[in-house]
Amino acid sequence: MYYNTALKSSVKKRGWNVKRITPYGLRHTQATLLISQRIPVKTIADRLGNTPHMILNIYGHSFKELEKESVHAFRNLMNM
Repeated sequence: MYYNTALKSSVKKRGWNVKRITPYGLRHTQATLLISQRIPVKTIADRLGNTPHMILNIYGHSFKELEKESVHAFRNLMNM
């Protein structure tokens, strides 16, 4: 509760025109962005106070996208 109020106050003080986001939303965004930057799952889990298993379960969809990218990258390398 406190974090949500502090976040809203900070955004208002600075006059930022941003979409309202909860601390949980920021946490989710951070995890998703770190995954997209190929940060190791263990590092993300440590940062968020979770286990790697939990990160994989919650953000598995992001890892599936990376898997698709790796298939395309490998295919492109083989067609050189």
